[in-house]
Amino acid sequence: MAVILNVLSALTGMVDFWATLSLNIRILQGYAKITKSTDQGLAIGLPPSMTLFAFIGVVVTSATPIVYGSTIWDPVPQLAGKFDNKPLVSFAMLAVIISTLANKCCQYRQPCQ
Repeated sequence: MAVILNVLSALTGMVDFWATLSLNIRILQGYAKITKSTDQGLAIGLPPSMTLFAFIGVVVTSATPIVYGSTIWDPVPQLAGKFDNKPLVSFAMLAVIISTLANKCCQYRQPCQ
């Protein structure tokens, strides 16, 4: 049963990994004058870049036992614990929220060409 749960969680992670980009393809195509060029660019650009990012994630996670002595699967608790300055952490989180919202607002407010 544990093996099945591990396989399903890994499968969910892979589906989520690729679904994020495939759901945004139509949004990206709204900015192109010719959607055929966008399709070609995404077909050429997405697989190598997504493979590279996945490879970097695996390599970095695999290197954490060598660097830190134990495997770090979720770096957020370790990084958040290193900062004692609560206003600094609050400012950083606020900056991330504002940049995400600004990106989404600009993304959906631009007129299509």
